[in-house]
Formats: sequence, C-alpha cells, structure tokens
Amino acid sequence: EYWQIVEAKSGAFFTLACWCGARLATYDALTLENFCKYGNHLGVMVQISDELEDVLPPRGKGGVGQRPEFSRSLPVIYAFEVLPQVERIELRENLVLAPDDPVAAERTLEIIDKSGASVYVLAEMERYFDEFVLITQNVDGLHHLAGSRHLVELHGNIWRMRCTRNCQPP
Repeated sequence: EYWQIVEAKSGAFFTLACWCGARLATYDALTLENFCKYGNHLGVMVQISDELEDVLPPRGKGGVGQRPEFSRSLPVIYAFEVLPQVERIELRENLVLAPDDPVAAERTLEIIDKSGASVYVLAEMERYFDEFVLITQNVDGLHHLAGSRHLVELHGNIWRMRCTRNCQPP
C-alpha cells in the first residue's frame, strides 16, 4: 500500500513531466515508455527522500517531522513493525514531543536508526524497482543482510577477504 501512495504522490507527476519532455523530442513508443518508467522511478525516489528528510530536523533547528504525516513515512512505519513494544512506546512518545523538543527529536532519530530503517528502505527500493543497483561505501555487510542483492561495495566487505599480493595457500 505504501508504494502505491508514493507512486500516486510523486511518481505520477514525474512520469507525466518526463513523458511530456520526451514527447517534444520524439514519437518513438519505446523511448516514451522508457522516459515514463524513468519518471516514475525518479518520482518515487524523490518522495522517499522527502520523507527521510522529514525525519531530520531543519539545519540549525530542533524538532523532527515538518509535516503531520511524518509518522506515516516508511522509516517510521518500519520501526513500529520491528521494534519491541517498549521501544515502540518510546518512539510514539518522542514523535509527539519531537517538533518542540530537540532531545526528543534526537532520541526519535536514534530509535529509528536502531530499527535498521535506512537499510530496510534501500532493500525495499531494490525489490520495488526492476533495475536497482545499490552502490555503498559501507563495509559491514548490513545491506546484504537486509536483502540487497544487486550491490556494489566500493570499499569491499569485512566478511570477505582477498589476497592482494603473493597469493598462495598457507
């Protein structure tokens, strides 16, 4: 359900914008279809990015959640689903206080981060998009554990070792 809402919010808008721009240049159906796909993916990613930014307070100010629907953003939904009851209660209390309380805002971010929401969002994007590749600098392997399969680990992975010179079995 979340993905359909995100598509309806921004995916459709970006799809139309990309189709109109492409249509000015071509009548080719395949090209137009690809621009529609690109626009939809871009719109969904922009919407998710906006929701992730809603978790963070504006620079130089305290508070979390610039809009009332913040508590329905994907990271918060995920946190409520995976956290133990005690932490869900604490998250709910901090979400209420966060807009006016920098300490509650910080605690909200800590709880959401502890839930693994950011890694989950990336893994879900891979499942949602046909041709998604996650490029990461992380070396801890958490993206793989979260379910990411199309993964480029720029700095390697601490769980895999490679011989770089004089490679011979012991």
